[in-house]
Amino acid sequence: MEAIKILYLHIYEDVKTNKIRKLLEDEYGKDNVISSKDKSKALDIFILIFIYVLSNKLFEKYKPNVIVAYQFGCILAMHLTGPRVPMLLISPVQENLFSKRIRNEVNISDFPYIIFVHSTTDRKRNLSKSLDLIESLDKRKYRVEIVNDDFGLELISNSDYKNWVDEVYAQTKGDLKRASKSGSTIDESLFANA
Repeated sequence: MEAIKILYLHIYEDVKTNKIRKLLEDEYGKDNVISSKDKSKALDIFILIFIYVLSNKLFEKYKPNVIVAYQFGCILAMHLTGPRVPMLLISPVQENLFSKRIRNEVNISDFPYIIFVHSTTDRKRNLSKSLDLIESLDKRKYRVEIVNDDFGLELISNSDYKNWVDEVYAQTKGDLKRASKSGSTIDESLFANA
């Protein structure tokens, strides 16, 4: 079985983004995880556009099977221009000044499968906004995971991340025939050798 390739999107480096990248590399191999490393904390429009362009180029070159995104990286993940792949969105930020400047609308129904991970005490990344975003979706195409933790999500184990990545990948691979018949933008070649 070929290894799952992961594009890990985040805007800046901090303890949490480094922890997530490290556990993904430990579980899936360093060569199978590409990340937007060492970006500035100064989150302005120029940096976001640069990272957006870089993320699209990484997606095109690397052809990941799964996208894992954290906080503002979720905006990038939902706006990538390439084929739609399954996503794990951790503490997603859906509404932001910059996201409107990159593109007008996000049609998440085009994505094959998404897991949204939210903490019970996170006040910045509101669960209700994710629920509003997904209310019109086919219930078989997403899942919301609510964890009893603070916004740092420090209590989530490595096995939780691995199980979520494996789930979005397996769910998409299993539903690929149904999705391709409906005219989806899923690139079947991303799942051909896995």
